[in-house]
Amino acid sequence: MFVNLLGMNNHAFDGIGSARVLLAPDTGDDGGDPGADPGGDPPAGDENNPGQGDPPQGGRTEKPWLPTDLREDELFKEMKGAGDLGRAYKDTVEKLKGYDGRIFVPGDDASPEELAQFRTAVGVPESADQYELDIPELPDGMEYNKGLENWFRAEALKNNIPTDAAKELYAAFNEQQIQAYNSYVAAEAEKKEQTKSELKQLWGSNYDREVNFANRGISILSSIPGAEGLTDLLNDEGLLKDIRFVKAFNAISHKILGNGIMGGGELPGPSPYGDDEVIYENTPGMH
Repeated sequence: MFVNLLGMNNHAFDGIGSARVLLAPDTGDDGGDPGADPGGDPPAGDENNPGQGDPPQGGRTEKPWLPTDLREDELFKEMKGAGDLGRAYKDTVEKLKGYDGRIFVPGDDASPEELAQFRTAVGVPESADQYELDIPELPDGMEYNKGLENWFRAEALKNNIPTDAAKELYAAFNEQQIQAYNSYVAAEAEKKEQTKSELKQLWGSNYDREVNFANRGISILSSIPGAEGLTDLLNDEGLLKDIRFVKAFNAISHKILGNGIMGGGELPGPSPYGDDEVIYENTPGMH
């Protein structure tokens, strides 16, 4: 560092020649080159300002160890120097090691590529037909619904359901459907038995004969052109488990036969409907 002694400017020195005084650090070498680099280490600083020493108090730059565009960032607000930054970086790296193999759910602004990577990572197939679904064993009278299976596949794919999860869900869904069907069948059987019990109380010893009249009433009406599907309708809808329908067809049969429409009050031959087609049994010997 050059020092102008006595507070005089350079021009004053020029007036008495080219005399200058050069002050340099004491290197221990009297014959050293005055213009050489004095060498040595700069003043030692603390761990947050290594090698920098304490900067001057006037006009001090905040966080000089950070790039200019980061010095006002809230992320570094509590950091006092490079030492804090290094420790924070080390801690972050250590924490990230614990996330190896983890899958992160993409946000609403995720790109199609990110969504595709997520779907692949969790096991979502590329198409609905790639789901491996087991077809259940169904009880008698229950039919498999292929359309429902196709609907399930499409919904599973749309909602990013993994293959294994979809398989379990479909099995649970089918199990619930089977249980519901079995409960329905049991309830219908109970309803049928209740109706039979009530009719036996109503008709007493004539129960078999009156049931045959009800069956014949259905047979007669089903033979009328345009009413051929009556029997199927009654069975499909379970209407003959309702005592009101049985009594109604019994009365119709009596009215028709009693008025001689079918040749008198007797049953015109055995009913063609067995137990599987019409809910109520025919009189023994009439099959």
